[in-house]
Amino acid sequence: MNEFALSAALSAALAFASMPVNPQATAACVRDPGCRPTWVVAHRTECGGAPENSRAGVLCAAELGIPMVETDVRLSADGVPVILHDATLDRTTDLRGRASDKTAEELAKARLSNGEPLPTFEELYAKSRTRVVLVLDFKDDAVMAVADFLARQGSFDDAVFFVSDETAAASARAAKMLHPGMMVMVSDARWARDAGAQLVQENLPGFEKVESLRRQGLKVIASVEGADYVPGFRRMVAEILIKRKVAGLLTNEPKWLKGYLSAADAAARR
Repeated sequence: MNEFALSAALSAALAFASMPVNPQATAACVRDPGCRPTWVVAHRTECGGAPENSRAGVLCAAELGIPMVETDVRLSADGVPVILHDATLDRTTDLRGRASDKTAEELAKARLSNGEPLPTFEELYAKSRTRVVLVLDFKDDAVMAVADFLARQGSFDDAVFFVSDETAAASARAAKMLHPGMMVMVSDARWARDAGAQLVQENLPGFEKVESLRRQGLKVIASVEGADYVPGFRRMVAEILIKRKVAGLLTNEPKWLKGYLSAADAAARR
């Protein structure tokens, strides 16, 4: 790997990683095709040992200066958006069964491993607002409900709507016609134009793919979460993706990644 190119890329990455958390500035960069960021994105609010999809994880990321936090949205039986990755409650809470079979009142009795109640979207947003941008991965079709809530009581600077299937992409398209300020990320670049997306998630994209998507006005968020727990491998993957100029790195270890960027930049400057 060309050390000069890597040093330059790391310096640019650190410039963004070191900025104070400011959702408005992050949102402005998302919407600006000419902005060239390198964001650290905390996967499922993973941070400092906090449970996934938790208030504690959001606050931890904000304290570290992580600009974006990814989380998952499902619907309760009575149509309330709640924060949960799996279809069932079994793995991450002390309750059992499918979330979609329980009302929001019933789901509020579920506890995460740190004792927190399972959060609704509104409850998690109350912690993230003005601190970080939430990247909302919609597991159920809650796009319009969340968009309408943000239009009434929040800001579209505070959330990226991540859609990973055609149904959700169609919902994002419909919602964006009503709320053009929405920020959208797609898992398939073919949906980007219809959904009005500014971002696309890719796994280990090549340099040419990143450049091709950039020419289409799309920034790439790349996942490194599979390499997070193998120190040498995760460093190599991070270096490759930074050199390829992705806009963001989705990680289960945001503290490590931000620290790595800082250490690597300091070493390059010596």
